[in-house]
Amino acid sequence: MISKRAKKKTAREQIIEFYKANKKPSFRKLKKFIKVNNVNRKEAYDESCEFAKRYVEFLTGGRSQGVPPKDMIKEEEAKGILVEYEHTPYQDDANKIVWDHLAEVQHYYTMLSHGEKILDEIGDGSKAPKVELKKIKTVKALADLANRLDKKGFYKEAEEIDNLVESINE
Repeated sequence: MISKRAKKKTAREQIIEFYKANKKPSFRKLKKFIKVNNVNRKEAYDESCEFAKRYVEFLTGGRSQGVPPKDMIKEEEAKGILVEYEHTPYQDDANKIVWDHLAEVQHYYTMLSHGEKILDEIGDGSKAPKVELKKIKTVKALADLANRLDKKGFYKEAEEIDNLVESINE
């Protein structure tokens, strides 16, 4: 028999609800939420601190360690910000993601946009090998894509990628 009583949410679940509902949270709002919803205060504060700690680790970790790569190309950064704003409304988050990608591959967003153009030209993928663009993170991966396209008879597209790879390697 299933209990008629709903399962009580954990402090973590309740704190997540609080932050989702409050785009500009404050300590005062958090205290009121804890009191009104009868959340265990210590657990709620511990969860809030854990979220803050993880966010700081995100902002300061990864390939870039939270700082722009020294050899970063400003045009690539601008392209990247536009792409990453599709995933987050926060500038700090978008910058961090861009810096991580550009610390790994200097022309990451040029490669990404070029790969997308080629896939658009090919069509729905029924005529060419399917490619997940998120996997195209290195020049080698881009060269591998060119080889796959060449083997399938997509010579023009493969040549365009080869030319891009050559220009990146120069």
